[in-house]
Amino acid sequence: MLLCLGAFGADDGTLKGTLKDPSGAVVSGVRVHIAHWGLDPATRKTTIDFEKTVYTDEKGNYSVQLSPGVYDVFFSSPAFAPSALKVSIKASEIKDLSPKLKYDRLTRGTD
Repeated sequence: MLLCLGAFGADDGTLKGTLKDPSGAVVSGVRVHIAHWGLDPATRKTTIDFEKTVYTDEKGNYSVQLSPGVYDVFFSSPAFAPSALKVSIKASEIKDLSPKLKYDRLTRGTD
């Protein structure tokens, strides 16, 4: 009997992006925190069952492999207002998530 184990696992997808400021300049060192929520069977409460943090490189790029699912993605960096988006990743999908960062009014004044 031939058994193909690869058929039982879903292929990961890729979430990637390039983060820029309001003027269009790339921003390095942005914290990109990704979380997936699940239901704890013991408590029946929603809990984070997966977390990963990456940072943008010197060209403002980030990339992370993720299992298929729905994720909350949080972007934060000094001088910029934090932001959060929800994204759905499918098997073998390459999804671009590149929100334009907004200046934090407390740090910058206005944007």
